[in-house]
Amino acid sequence: MVWPIEEVKVEDLQLDLHNARIREETLKEAAALKYLYAADEVMDLAHSFLRDGYIDNEIPVVVKVGAKFAVLEGNRRVAALKGLTDPTSVPARTKELERLVAKYSTAVVPTTIRVMVAPTREAAQPLLARLHIGLNKKSWDRDQQAIFFHAQLGPGTSLSDLKDEYPAEASQIQRFIVMGEVLELLRKTDLGDDDLNTFVHSSDFKISSLEYVYRKPAIRALAGLDHDSDGMLKNRKLSGGALRVVRRLIADLKAGILNTRTPILKTKSREYNEYVAKLAALAGNAPSATNPAPGASGGEQEQPSDGTGTGSGTGSAGGSDTGQGGATSGKKPRSKRGDAATYLNLAGVDYSALKSPGLRRRFEELAEIDVTRFPNAAGDHLRSVLECTIKQYFRDLKDPLKPGSTLMDSITKARGHFSTNKHMTSVLNNLSQPGQTAAQYSKSAWILNGINHEPDVFVEGPGVHAAWEHMAPLIKVLLTPPSKP
Repeated sequence: MVWPIEEVKVEDLQLDLHNARIREETLKEAAALKYLYAADEVMDLAHSFLRDGYIDNEIPVVVKVGAKFAVLEGNRRVAALKGLTDPTSVPARTKELERLVAKYSTAVVPTTIRVMVAPTREAAQPLLARLHIGLNKKSWDRDQQAIFFHAQLGPGTSLSDLKDEYPAEASQIQRFIVMGEVLELLRKTDLGDDDLNTFVHSSDFKISSLEYVYRKPAIRALAGLDHDSDGMLKNRKLSGGALRVVRRLIADLKAGILNTRTPILKTKSREYNEYVAKLAALAGNAPSATNPAPGASGGEQEQPSDGTGTGSGTGSAGGSDTGQGGATSGKKPRSKRGDAATYLNLAGVDYSALKSPGLRRRFEELAEIDVTRFPNAAGDHLRSVLECTIKQYFRDLKDPLKPGSTLMDSITKARGHFSTNKHMTSVLNNLSQPGQTAAQYSKSAWILNGINHEPDVFVEGPGVHAAWEHMAPLIKVLLTPPSKP
């Protein structure tokens, strides 16, 4: 085939609206331009044109349409030139393009380029087929549609506008916007792992695959990906706990552990319940009340062997990080607060008057354990403090537990004793039961038993802070002079 090569003004070139490959005939060039800048790294191409100059070794293939030319091949190159010659044509990137043009103020951006003019669109199909390895271009997949529709949003374009403009896709547009929101969030977030950062920016990462995972309400809540009725994320930045969950989800997707066929994502399966419990452990904050049970149903030894630890709540906030209400030596520096604190917050916990030197020593050691470095040692010691404090309380009441009584025996006795105290009953009920949600499970004494008895279960710093925060009110009551409630 020998087709003429002509010089055409960039302003007379139209992006190929059929190239978008969605089921609409009303697609406007502005929409296609937004998509290309969002999906095809056109900014990088624009940058290279300014830095290295425009080289027409790969000239666009066009077809004449009235007084204009539709670009059949080379849409990215043309989109880059359009953005550079008129940054306002890409509202979402206008400032970025203007800064780029200003930076390379001496660069020459061509307003006229060479193109190859095909006689008809049909005549160009064999060439396009060879270039794209296929006789016909496929329809957009869900990832491409998500990027396209999300890119259209702006001050003058709402979800309702998009539904009106693209009626054939209306029922799915909100879903696509959520996908686009999540993808944008991930690509703007440092996941703390170079391999995962590279993965989410590569073509190997499919937002449609992650969507299959986060559409589960429990997982979505733990990952901090809740959205409003327009599909916009409620949180534009991941919390520490949500980041840990998202990092785990992406790592499992990358490793092939999560997919549409795995039992892990079947919501009524044991594997799913255990997986949600693992994510709750990583989250370090309470997931929503719709979360399913973590899978354990009875007995202190039935712990999910998650290998990741647990945690809920954000850890204690405010007050000193020292024991005895701030009365420890204070020689060690105390860093940060909340679930990132180095030491547990024992402010207001006065153990100085304890009759038992052994229990008093336990509290002193608990106040000195570096939770960030030794979370499992802290968690195991916390279990000992809880059990021994309950036992000492009843010993002082002249109603001691039987020799050899377990932690659960101690909690059961305390539940009976404080049955008329609603606050203490709530704390003790959470401690004694695995609960109906992953959040309740991670507050319970079951996890403390798990890290003590189960080889594969371990806890991380946020989990220890959360466990202590939950039981601290009970501990304070137990350390007061005992009396009949």
